Amino acid sequence: MNRYSNLWKIEDSFRIYKSDLKTRSVFVYKKEHIESHFSICFVALTVLRLLGFHTKNEYSIKSLRDSLNSMTMTHIEKQIYIFNKDTISNELEQCFKLDFNKKYFSSTEIETAANSIYKSITALQNK
Repeated sequence: MNRYSNLWKIEDSFRIYKSDLKTRSVFVYKKEHIESHFSICFVALTVLRLLGFHTKNEYSIKSLRDSLNSMTMTHIEKQIYIFNKDTISNELEQCFKLDFNKKYFSSTEIETAANSIYKSITALQNK
């Protein structure tokens, strides 16, 4: 009974893989391609789970996925980008203590934000 008590967590992860992340079997044959595909899917699931945890599961995995997909940066000129976001991205800003209220960003500011997110996720994983 103890072995099956947390089985729902595994089943939920497979459901997310199939429905929310829309991962399907791919026709790759080389070992490194299979491992790469699995790694990408696993990282996507891990990031979405961490974001869900960080936002106290206020949003569904699908909502988080759609929000991340809608967040884009458009290159304007040398080292200047425009950031496009949605409402959930405001919540993610608070979670990671970032400020994306500006419309224009330099490549240095983007790199600093990416490092901040990486540190936050690493700290969360170590909890």
